[in-house]
Amino acid sequence: MFTGIVQTTAPVIEIIKKENFQTHIIELDLSFTQSLQIGASIAHNGCCLTVIEINGNHISFDLMQETLSVTNLGDLMPGDRVNIERAARFGDEIGGHQMSGHILFTATVDKVIESENNCQIWFQIP
Repeated sequence: MFTGIVQTTAPVIEIIKKENFQTHIIELDLSFTQSLQIGASIAHNGCCLTVIEINGNHISFDLMQETLSVTNLGDLMPGDRVNIERAARFGDEIGGHQMSGHILFTATVDKVIESENNCQIWFQIP
């Protein structure tokens, strides 16, 4: 589970493209790799991904075609940054709200209404 609160950002340092599949390698600050293990869940731009390899602070994740098609992760290029959140642990404060990190689709920004101290964003969903 995730709180939806971005903890840091990380650069995508390599994308290995295969047919209907990609491996993304990001560079995490060492403070975010403490107690990190293969199989752990880390949210990228709100999407739950599973750690498949740890090489120092270079962390690898496999993304299936469905993930690439329903998120913005398929549009990433090396050098782009992703929002990162480690999974919540028992005993952690839960600010924000509980979310699973499983994404169903992307939406189009339909309208932005800005005021002095606020910004409303309206989305068009499929």
